[in-house]
Amino acid sequence: MYELTAIFFVLFIVALTTVFVVSNAVLSWLGKFVFEIYILQRIPMILLKDRIPGTALYFAICFAITLVLSVIFKKTEEFYAVHKS
Repeated sequence: MYELTAIFFVLFIVALTTVFVVSNAVLSWLGKFVFEIYILQRIPMILLKDRIPGTALYFAICFAITLVLSVIFKKTEEFYAVHKS
């Protein structure tokens, strides 16, 4: 039953976003780094596991480190794409 509820929730959100446009500067900025965030999110999570007390603090620090890594990764990728020989 849980899986069915989750599937319908996702379908509802997707249908809702086809009707209403969600525009936000923060979401637009994060959207530029979605792939990098997805790929790099596990690095701080693995390295900081059992080292930071408190779930909220752990999440905030992992999120901040992931954002920094994502920006660095994206800038490096763009640099090498422009300067490749």
